[in-house]
Amino acid sequence: MIRFEQIQKSYALGKTRLTAICDLSLEIGEGEFVALAGPSGSGKTTLLNLGGCIDKPDAGRVWVDGEDVTDVPLSGLARKRRSRIGFVFQNFSLIPVLTALENVEYPLMISGMPKRERRQFAAEWLDRVGLAPHSGRKPDQLSGGQRQRVAIARAMISAPAVVIADEPTANLDSVTTENILDLMEEINRETQTTFLVATHDPLVMGRAARTVHMRDGRIVHVAQGASCAREAMAC
Repeated sequence: MIRFEQIQKSYALGKTRLTAICDLSLEIGEGEFVALAGPSGSGKTTLLNLGGCIDKPDAGRVWVDGEDVTDVPLSGLARKRRSRIGFVFQNFSLIPVLTALENVEYPLMISGMPKRERRQFAAEWLDRVGLAPHSGRKPDQLSGGQRQRVAIARAMISAPAVVIADEPTANLDSVTTENILDLMEEINRETQTTFLVATHDPLVMGRAARTVHMRDGRIVHVAQGASCAREAMAC
C-alpha cells in the first residue's frame, strides 16, 4: 500500500542542510497497522509527510495506493490526498466554527458531494465512532477524546486506502487512549484500511502489527506484534 525505496530527504537550516531521512526503504502492506517510533528528530513526521503525499523526497521513490507518486507534482496529488488518504493529527485540527457533523462532512463538501448525501454519510460515521448525540456541538464543547473521534470519522468518511496519524494519542489520558485505539483497531480490522501512525506511546506500539523504530533518519529496528511495546525502551 505504501512503499519507500532508498529515500533521502533533507531541509535547509540556515547555511547548512539537516538530514531528515537517509537511504530508507520500507514497505507497508494493505490493511496493516504500523507504528513509527523514535525520538524527536528521528524522521517520523517526515516519513508520514512523504507517505501522505504532502512532501517530496530529494532522492528515492515513493509508491502510495499502487501509484508511483515520486514524479507527480504535489498539486497533482490533491485528489489522491482528498479521496484516498485520511489524516489524524495530535491537535485534532478541527475547524472551530463548525459543528462535529460539519467537520466530518467537510471533505465531502470539498469534493462536491450534494449536501443531503454528505450529511447522511457524516451522520453515519459520527454514529459509528459513538458521537451521534454530540453532532451539533462545536470542538470547544467536546472533550479531547471526543474531538479525536470526530477527527477519525473525518479521516474515514472518504473511504481512504490509507490513514496517516501523527501522535494521535499524545494529548489524551491513558483510558481515553485505550478507547481511541480500540476504535482505530476496529476500523482497521473491519475496513482493511492501512494505518501508519507516528508515536512515542507504548500503548500504540502494543496495538500495532509492526513497530518501526527510527533514529537519525534511519530504521534501526522492527518489532513484530506483541513485542512492539516491550522492545520500545530497548531502541
